[in-house]
Amino acid sequence: MSRLADDITAILDGDCDATRVALYNPRRTVAAIRERLAKPEPEPTVDDAIRILNRDYFDDVRGIVEDCKRAIRDGEVSSDDELRDYLHESVDGCQRVIHTFQARCGLLSSDHPDAYEDETGERPSDVSVQMYWALMADVNDRLESYDELCEELEEERQRAENGDV
Repeated sequence: MSRLADDITAILDGDCDATRVALYNPRRTVAAIRERLAKPEPEPTVDDAIRILNRDYFDDVRGIVEDCKRAIRDGEVSSDDELRDYLHESVDGCQRVIHTFQARCGLLSSDHPDAYEDETGERPSDVSVQMYWALMADVNDRLESYDELCEELEEERQRAENGDV
C-alpha cells in the first residue's frame, strides 16, 4: 500500500472508536484528506525498492512453505521423501526460477545467494540454477520435517476444532 493510502487510512481510523464505529465530522475528515492529498508524495528511495523486492521474494518463499503444508494436509504428500520431491518440483517450477529477471531480483533478497557455489564449489552455469539453489535453501530454512509439519497441522486442526483460532 502507498504512503498516501496509509495516511488516508490513518485519518479515517482516527475518526472511529475501538469498535470501528465512525465518530467523525465529515467536513473535518474531508478537509484532513484534502490537506494530505495536497502534500507531494516523497520520491521513492532505493530502500523502498529493496523493501518491496524483499517482501515479494519472501512472499514466494512463504507461499512454497504453505503449499507444502497444504499438500500434506490434503494427503498429496505422506513422507519426508515425498515432501522433498514435492518441494523440488515446486521450486523448480516457480516463476522466480524460470524467468531470468525474476531470478536476478530474487538473488538480491535471498539469504543464500551463494548456495550453489557453497554446495558444489563451482560457479553456477546460469542465474536460474543459482536462484533454484538459493530459493531451495531459503525454503528449507523455514520448512520443517514431514513429521514436524504433521504435528503442527494436527495442532492447528485441534485449535480450530476448539475454536482457539
